[in-house]
Amino acid sequence: METEQKLSDKVLKIKNILEENKDWKIVEVQNFYNNVNNNKDITDFEREYLADICLKIIKERFPPKKSRRILNSKSTEAKVLLEEIWNIISKEYDWSKSTVKLGVKPSGHMIGGKIYVGWYISYKNGVTKTNTGIDYIKEKEESEPYLKVDYRELKNDLNESKTFPVQLKDDALILYRGYLTKVINNN
Repeated sequence: METEQKLSDKVLKIKNILEENKDWKIVEVQNFYNNVNNNKDITDFEREYLADICLKIIKERFPPKKSRRILNSKSTEAKVLLEEIWNIISKEYDWSKSTVKLGVKPSGHMIGGKIYVGWYISYKNGVTKTNTGIDYIKEKEESEPYLKVDYRELKNDLNESKTFPVQLKDDALILYRGYLTKVINNN
């Protein structure tokens, strides 16, 4: 209930539409999510909240083969690697002021079918409008996965991004720690 108090009326209506419709086709859920993801009138927190509902619908209402194609077996490596990183950094930093959901989250591009695998961890400082994230991305089934670390200052339209082969996760983590320190201490 506390979460729903942080949601706008518009997002609560969308939530109801998503949960009440029992006849979704998987492509419709993906398209619905893509529309929500592109909506500039909702917060990042609301966007992630709706992404969770879309994931729940996909897991609960579609045959395991279809939902696994989007969510599960192809994502195991990504989730394990990012959970390992999350277990380290969640203890090293104060995440209490992040304005987005904490932990390992599915990418909207994966839910929407634009990439094969996408999971991430992010921190957003709502005061300074800065954020940073570390993503595990595999664009196509046959492509090699990689890690992407980025830092954004929305007020200055600054976006720094660097990619790493998965084998260089320690290097990616060093850069992410630097960005986390910058974002968290930049109040």
